[in-house]
Amino acid sequence: MKYHLCSLVCAFLVLSASAAGQTTTATTSQNGAPARLPIPDIPGKTFDLAWVGKIVRVADPQISPNGKSLVTVVTKPDYERDLNLSELALVDIASGKTRFLTHGRKTASFPRWSPDGDRVAFLAADGDKRNQIFVLEMAGGDALQVTASPTSVQQFAWKPDGSAFAYAAPDEASKKTGADQFDDAFEVGNGSFLDKDKALPTHLWLVPAAGGVAKRLTSGTWSLPVAVPPGPPASLITFSADGSKLIYVRVENTYSGDRINSSPQVLDLATAKSEAITTHTKFASFPVPSPDGKHVAYLYPRDGVERNNQDVFVVDGMKGDGSNVTRSLDRNFYRALWTPDGKAIVIGANEAATAGLWVQPIAGPAKRLELGNLLPRLARFKASPPDQLQCGVRFAGSRKERSSYLAKPGRSSQELDGGRDSYVSAELCTWEKAAAGAVYPRWTDVFLQEYVLDIRAIDRRAGMAGF
Repeated sequence: MKYHLCSLVCAFLVLSASAAGQTTTATTSQNGAPARLPIPDIPGKTFDLAWVGKIVRVADPQISPNGKSLVTVVTKPDYERDLNLSELALVDIASGKTRFLTHGRKTASFPRWSPDGDRVAFLAADGDKRNQIFVLEMAGGDALQVTASPTSVQQFAWKPDGSAFAYAAPDEASKKTGADQFDDAFEVGNGSFLDKDKALPTHLWLVPAAGGVAKRLTSGTWSLPVAVPPGPPASLITFSADGSKLIYVRVENTYSGDRINSSPQVLDLATAKSEAITTHTKFASFPVPSPDGKHVAYLYPRDGVERNNQDVFVVDGMKGDGSNVTRSLDRNFYRALWTPDGKAIVIGANEAATAGLWVQPIAGPAKRLELGNLLPRLARFKASPPDQLQCGVRFAGSRKERSSYLAKPGRSSQELDGGRDSYVSAELCTWEKAAAGAVYPRWTDVFLQEYVLDIRAIDRRAGMAGF
């Protein structure tokens, strides 16, 4: 079976190259076995490996606090080094001009703006190929390595005053000596059949933003969740609005099959004590505190049954099971994002062969955003307060080619840039700042001030895709 599959693949590549008007000659390796077909320098008329080398992926856009620019991860394949190289690109929203921030690094990921917007932190490999937190001053200069973790940092969050980072990293394996260093046996649990050892727990640390000694915040055999490709990203760690607490998710062990045993937690930085936010010990995930600190939203299956839809629950304060605010929608939600005023959440879910976005007030019916033939694809949408009053949902998408679109409540999506190939919209639904007492754009029952979202999307007619 494998032989026939390989033959079909080789035949497809030969036909692709021939259709492109190029001659593809199979070569022979030194041991006499057939070598791979050469990759053409110029893409052909049909899709071939040369076209694959031209694919550029844009991910994880993060809008600056002043709303004037965004930083995003741009990934390109490098056939010469057999790598996918990723860089951070800074995009000016008004002009669409782009410049790259990281140079000479093989990887850069997870960009996050400082609260005042003068710095960008990101993850990149150090000399030992472990991901560390680096901070880049937007005024210029080289990136500063903040952490020196013995294991790769998985995620981090800025403290609201910009003075420190909380980050998650796996524990370091204990050092073995003598005959023990050759003993690689481990207890097999509810994990993957591909596991070669038992994963170590991931825990929280705190480090000054200028660098220095990191302080361990949590420990034990339990762990923070980690992403298991090709599944969804792990629940993010988040500071409370005043920076005194950390919100995270706890799983009871590191076996991937036991990830259902998850519960949102709140850690008091002053006392170093954690407590559960809800009474749920299974299936609860992705807790997000509101900007005003009055609520926490999290995902939980309807009626606590795993096979049911994931709903969004909202807790008053930091303690309790909260109320199901999305029950009437009957959809399986993947993410909840607070509006800047803390009065509503933006939610996204699949719907039949499409996907949609809704604005759900804490109390009252949800309002669906009309996206026309466009299908939201990126789950990590981002809200940020720009300098001017903004209204609507801005996202990149495609009909005939990649474009930027604007969705406003009660209206169809509007194409903004005429099909230009750009990361972001060059124009937004904008109202001039008005004197005190002016009426701001109304979104259902919520007055949204200084509100903008950035979401990538694809044409619904191009095929099915997950949100």
